[in-house]
Amino acid sequence: MVTPPVAESSVVDTTRAVLAAGAPLVQVRTKDVIDRVRLAHTAEILAAARDARATCLVNDRADVALALGADGVHVGDDDLPVAVVRRLLGDHAVVGATCRNPQAARRAVAAGVRVWVPRM
Repeated sequence: MVTPPVAESSVVDTTRAVLAAGAPLVQVRTKDVIDRVRLAHTAEILAAARDARATCLVNDRADVALALGADGVHVGDDDLPVAVVRRLLGDHAVVGATCRNPQAARRAVAAGVRVWVPRM
C-alpha cells in the first residue's frame, strides 16, 4: 500500500486496516507538507507497520527514513542518488528506485537497490 500524500488521521486509520488485512509493506508518501508534519505522520505509519510486523518505506526522503528508523526508502529521478541513499541507510535498508527501462534498473541495482523480501 502507498499512503496518500495527505497527513490526516483517516490515512493512518486506513493504513492500520490495510496492515491488519495482511499488507506486508507500506510506503509513506507525504508530498506538499512541512517537514514537522511529514515526520509526525511518518512516525504514526511506521508505528502501525511495526505493530503489524510489516515493512515501512519512506518515499523520496532518506533523511526522514534515517531519523525514524524506517526499513528503507524509495527514490525517484529527482531525489538523492541510490548510491548516496545506500551509504546513508546502510546495507540492511530496503532501497528502491524508479526505473523506467531495463538499463535504468541495471544501473539502480549496481548502485545499491536491493530486492525486497517480505518478512515471514
